[in-house]
Amino acid sequence: CSSMTELFGSIDPKCIIGFIKDIISSEDFISRHKSSPYDFIRNRLLNFETLIYFFINLPKGSYQDEPDHYFKALTHAEVFERVVSGSALCKARNKLKSEAFVDLNHRVVNYYYQHFKPVKWYGFYLLAVDGSTARVPRTDAVTEHFGTWKRIENEKEKGQINLETLINGTCQPHKILDITENFILYK
Repeated sequence: CSSMTELFGSIDPKCIIGFIKDIISSEDFISRHKSSPYDFIRNRLLNFETLIYFFINLPKGSYQDEPDHYFKALTHAEVFERVVSGSALCKARNKLKSEAFVDLNHRVVNYYYQHFKPVKWYGFYLLAVDGSTARVPRTDAVTEHFGTWKRIENEKEKGQINLETLINGTCQPHKILDITENFILYK
């Protein structure tokens, strides 16, 4: 895999995916991360590996909708057919230790740093993140820590969440410079 990486200058996803598959299917990993030695011994649709793959796809919907979409995509089904119930997913999830995801994450991160050379800029790792879909919970603790941005001039004025506040708060000449200088690197 590393020769492919050196050749193309980027990470070959097949390498990491193959590494993850090897971990998830290993008897050692399975035995350490199931709740009981009697779990996942029968040939079921929601076996250990399928359950891990399902949850690392970060389901966001209900415990019924997500398995329906997942198994439809997995089987390339043209027509919807309920394969797994939400209650079956809950029961299977209880057989899986949450430490499996922590262990898997540590192994993948270690694999990455052993096999790939991350890009650095002046000694710092570069990381690009698309925050356009980031969601922060609306709680008092989050607001207290990060604050809210809904005021134009004075922090004491009453905040307003609307398009006018956004435009006036970001599009005045002195504010555009302040916003852009924090995102543009000057050499």
